[in-house]
Amino acid sequence: MPGFNIYEFKKWLDNHPEDLALPDLKMDRSRLENDPIIGAHTTAKAIEAKILATVEDVNGDKEKVIAEFFEKGGTAIKNHGKRLVIEVSSGNFSIPRFCVKLEKKQ
Repeated sequence: MPGFNIYEFKKWLDNHPEDLALPDLKMDRSRLENDPIIGAHTTAKAIEAKILATVEDVNGDKEKVIAEFFEKGGTAIKNHGKRLVIEVSSGNFSIPRFCVKLEKKQ
């Protein structure tokens, strides 16, 4: 029984790119191109302590960004399944979706 070696297949594929018409999978896009969450206004659904504990990848001063989010809300700019990236004027951050209330876009 012949074996399958992924490394030999990759080497073969690298040497024969013109022979194959492979589709562009566009793996760098969001999960859905017309994602209704992107651009939606968001507000806090959880208490501030819970949000501070679950926030990741903060660009900006963490306390200032979260305070602004509680005061004015923010805009969802990326959807990563169970996490959203929220943007406010002082920065952006990643947060679990269960901590966020999404307003429907009109």
